[in-house]
Amino acid sequence: MTVWCRFEDAGQSSPGGPVLARLEIGYRANNALTGHLSPIIRPSDCDEPLVAEGELVEVIGRPLRHVTAAEAREGIFGWTIGNDVSVRGWQRSDRTFWRCKNSDTFADGAVHRYLG
Repeated sequence: MTVWCRFEDAGQSSPGGPVLARLEIGYRANNALTGHLSPIIRPSDCDEPLVAEGELVEVIGRPLRHVTAAEAREGIFGWTIGNDVSVRGWQRSDRTFWRCKNSDTFADGAVHRYLG
């Protein structure tokens, strides 16, 4: 999981601004995941640009709970790349990042065909 806390996402231009009101934990719903070379589908109620960012994706290979850091590393299946697709307007207006990060197909290629 990722903690999203970027100043640009919060509408701030530099770290000198006030402390962010919220931190977001990165989560991908099953409906957001799509395979390699699959199309990204724009939601029907979205009338602004989709923003795609390349991301390094850690693939966990087994269930983990209450583990040490070393045990967590042992649970890593591999690494791949993916597109993190967002709608910035939703990101700024919604209470959480759920809709702007988890709309259908918004984690394009997160289960890329190449694992290393």
